[in-house]
Amino acid sequence: MKTNLETIVRLYVSKGTWTEELMFQYFYLSNKISTVVRRRSLYYIRIRTDHNCSGYTFSAQNRLGFPHEKKKSEITFVEWSSEPVPRSMFYRARYTYHFDPRSSVASDHTGTVTSLNLAYVFFKPFVTGTPHHVYWYNKDWGFSSSTNPAAFNMLNSTETKSDLIEMDTGVKDVNEIGQIRSVNRKSTLRVWENKEANRITGTDGSFARTGLKLGSTQDIYIPEVCRTFRAESIGMQPSKNYPDIETTGMVLEGNKRIQFNILTNKCFKGSYCYFPLAWVDESVAAERDTLEMIRFRVLRFKKLIPTLAIAFGCVFVALSVGIIATLMTFIWTNRTSTLSLLQESECSSP
Repeated sequence: MKTNLETIVRLYVSKGTWTEELMFQYFYLSNKISTVVRRRSLYYIRIRTDHNCSGYTFSAQNRLGFPHEKKKSEITFVEWSSEPVPRSMFYRARYTYHFDPRSSVASDHTGTVTSLNLAYVFFKPFVTGTPHHVYWYNKDWGFSSSTNPAAFNMLNSTETKSDLIEMDTGVKDVNEIGQIRSVNRKSTLRVWENKEANRITGTDGSFARTGLKLGSTQDIYIPEVCRTFRAESIGMQPSKNYPDIETTGMVLEGNKRIQFNILTNKCFKGSYCYFPLAWVDESVAAERDTLEMIRFRVLRFKKLIPTLAIAFGCVFVALSVGIIATLMTFIWTNRTSTLSLLQESECSSP
């Protein structure tokens, strides 16, 4: 099954009427302002001193809580490529994050967290604090006499840098709709030392292929961390709110994990090593409005088409039977009339 967007684009492309106005309508207006609610769990590595060996060892992680976040995306700028029928759309997306302390679980009763102090590593390399202070208040985190911005309090209601994104319009290949081709006019990044890490591929998350099966992959470019992540389909299950919605392979829920490591010099007997700092588990699920849209605008037509096909088939069969019956009656009537005329002519002949 294809989504409404793909079906409409295929129709316009086949007829050669896929114009800038239509692209503007489907790509710009439909994605101008959108809000996604996410749920994150932040884990810090617990560091302890082991007196039996020289240096630090790592033990079980501390989970700080579940910060609820709303990510608001706004498309602020649009231009098209120079082809007669543009193959690419350029836009700037601005993301604003809103964190809600009241909806988050970060209690002081969960214990303390000890980790690297990234902001003031030269003054105090390791710091200890409760999850609640690390999230929101950050009092005595690093310096005992200061109140520094906490991790999520500092990011609350802030905007990210606006990159110029080039996205495929699907004119050449409708299956490439939404694929990111370049960022700031560059087809690869120059952020990481690894070539694979610098590649730009996938969508921005607002487009996803339909008909995903177990083991299918979907690349998503995340501008906040300048990386492309590959999501793998691990299974399909019906919606709890709408059990009548069949499992079509549409992406309704996603999960990802990002781990942060620090490359340190002369660590443990003079060698290089990656120091694990923390990781973030994040989940995103479709909201009620999205599920209602899929149910009434997409799946309803999919269920309606077989019914209409059966109805039209029945009408066609009825018409065919009626036409055949009419023809047979006409032929039989003409044959009977012809036989009567022949018999009359034989009787009247001398």
